[in-house]
Amino acid sequence: MKHSHLAPLPEIQRYVADIGERPILTPAEERELADEIVRHRREAMRRILDSDCCLAKQLRLLENSPPTPRFLERTFIISPRDHAKKRRTLMLLPGSCEAIRELLRRNQEERTLLYGSRAAPRRRARQRIAQRRAAAFVIIEELAVRHEVALRALAQFAEELEAAAALPEDDLRDWEQAAGETLCEAQERLAQVAEHQERYLRARAELAAANVRLVISVAKKHVSSTLSLSDLVQEGNVGLMSAAEKFEPQRGLKFSTYATYWIRQAIQRAKLNDCRDVRLSVCFQDSLRKVEDAAVAVSHRLGRRASFAEISEAAAVAEEMARGAYDTMRSLGRPLSLDASLGEQESPLSAAIHDTTIEAVDREADHARLCKEISRAMSCLSHSERHVLEQRFGLFGQEQRTLEDVGREMGVSKERIRQIEATAIRKMQDSQPVIRLERYLA
Repeated sequence: MKHSHLAPLPEIQRYVADIGERPILTPAEERELADEIVRHRREAMRRILDSDCCLAKQLRLLENSPPTPRFLERTFIISPRDHAKKRRTLMLLPGSCEAIRELLRRNQEERTLLYGSRAAPRRRARQRIAQRRAAAFVIIEELAVRHEVALRALAQFAEELEAAAALPEDDLRDWEQAAGETLCEAQERLAQVAEHQERYLRARAELAAANVRLVISVAKKHVSSTLSLSDLVQEGNVGLMSAAEKFEPQRGLKFSTYATYWIRQAIQRAKLNDCRDVRLSVCFQDSLRKVEDAAVAVSHRLGRRASFAEISEAAAVAEEMARGAYDTMRSLGRPLSLDASLGEQESPLSAAIHDTTIEAVDREADHARLCKEISRAMSCLSHSERHVLEQRFGLFGQEQRTLEDVGREMGVSKERIRQIEATAIRKMQDSQPVIRLERYLA
C-alpha cells in the first residue's frame, strides 16, 4: 500500500524517534552555543588573515571581481533586498582595498628588519607588522566579508605551503622572507585555523540538532500534494542551519523564535520552486504575491475591481510592475496551445518556436566537411606523425592527450613526441590543402 503525503513514512518515524532521544537545550545553553559559534568563526577568520600572503590573496579576491549584485551577495553578508547596504559597500570597497594595500606595502618594507642581527629591532618590527595585520582584519570585518571567502584565500595559501615544504633550503628561505613567516609558523597557524573551524562547525551542528523538532513541527503545516513530509524536513533543515549560522543572542530573541522564520522561508521557497513547470525566481514570486494581496485588499475595501494605479500604491511598487505582475499571473494561470494565434497575426504560436534540428543537421554537415578537409591536409604525413597529431589535438572524435600520455603509448619520450608534432605541423603548413581550412577559422 502506498503511503500518503500526510501519513508518517517509516524513515520519518525513525528520524523522529532519533530526535526524541536528544535533550532539549535551555535558553542559557543556546546562548552559550551561539556565542561559541561567533567566537570560533571570528577567531578562525582572524588567524587566516594573520598573514601577509592570505591578506594579499583576500585583497585580490575583492579587487578582481566585478561589482555586480551577485558578487556583493556572495562576498559580503548582505541581504539581496538591502540595496542601501549594497551601495554603501560599493562606496567603501575601493578605499578599504587601498588601505589594506598600503598596510601590506609597509609590512613588506619592514620585513627586512626581521632578519637583522639585533634582537630589539626584530621584536619591534614583529609587533608593528602584527598591528598592521590586525588593522587589515578590522577593515575586512567592517566590510562584513563572508567566512567562506576567507576560506578560499586559505585554500590557495595551503596549496602554496604544500609546494614550499618540498623546496630546497635556499629556495625555502627566499619563500619565508617573501611570506613574512617561517614554514613552521605557517603550518602552526593553519593547524590553529583548523581547530577553530572544527569547533565552530561542531557548535553549529549541536545547536541545529537540538532544534530539529521545530523543523518537523513547521513542516507538518506545509505538506502538499507535490512535496512529501521528508522533502519538507530536508528543506527545513537547510533553513535551520542558516538560522544557527546567523543567530545573535544579544538581540534578546529565543533561538526557536528566530529559527522558525528561516525554516518557514526555506520550506516556502521549496514549495514555490516545485509548484510550477516554469520556474520563477523567488524574488519575482514574492513580488507577484505582494501585488496579488494588494489587489485583493484594495478590491475588498472599495467594493470594485482595483486599478493598476491603486494596486501599485497599496503594494508600494511601480505601476509598470503591477501591470507586469498581473499579466504574468494571467499567463501562468492559463495554458497556451501551440495552434493559438500569435497576437494579431494569423500565424500559430508553433511557427515562432525555433527549430533546433535544422541547425543540428547543418552543424553535422559542416563537421563532416571539416573532417574531410583535415584528413586531406594530413595526407602528406607519415603514420606516426598523423597518429601524434590526432592524439594531441583530439581530432576525429578522440580525446585530447598530453605529450607524456602519447609518449607512454608509443614507447618513446615526451620530448620525442614534441619533435614529431613540430615536424608534422611544419609539413602541413607547406602543403596546399591547409589553405582550404582557413575558411573554417572565420
